[in-house]
Amino acid sequence: TVPTISITGSQTVDTYRSNAISLFASASVLVCGVPMDSGIVYKWLIYHKGAQLVSSIVSTSLDPRQFRLSAYTLEANTFYVAQVTAALFDAPTIVSAPATATIVLGLSGMEVSISGGSARTIVSTSSLTLDASASRDLDYPEDKSILSYSWSCIEVKPTYGQGCYATDDDVTNSNELSLGNSALLNFAAGTFSRSEEVTFEFQVAV
Repeated sequence: TVPTISITGSQTVDTYRSNAISLFASASVLVCGVPMDSGIVYKWLIYHKGAQLVSSIVSTSLDPRQFRLSAYTLEANTFYVAQVTAALFDAPTIVSAPATATIVLGLSGMEVSISGGSARTIVSTSSLTLDASASRDLDYPEDKSILSYSWSCIEVKPTYGQGCYATDDDVTNSNELSLGNSALLNFAAGTFSRSEEVTFEFQVAV
């Protein structure tokens, strides 16, 4: 008799890369008309986008009925299809029809932070450092190489809305404060005048 198998719960799992994955299968075979769940061998496979077998991804569970993966094993913003089959231990060529579950991984987004808080008051003779290096992609928190940084500086006073140190007659914006594209900005003492208030905006993207 050919075993039958199913995956318990929803056949579609919506999750994120930072979450662990756990699927559970249940199989049985009819013996003299009675369903039995002993003497059954489970085989799990996982396919990226339902087509490409990823042989390097294997379950970490000691229970062959369970397919378990640690957080950050799968890639973000894509989907996988987990497939399980059941065979008889004494007759491994007798294999069930496969049961499948689709694992859909979304994008967790960015965690953006600037050390020292969102407001800073300094005297004109002080230097200023803005450090956003703690910002991270929540799906790949240890990989800083995928990030790109962008800063902008807008005057609040004395002239609201214009670029920092920009002037109406400066058509080339040569007077405007130069900002880099790294996570760290350093301004020497005396960069900002004592009567000025500015707002820095920071963006990080992959």
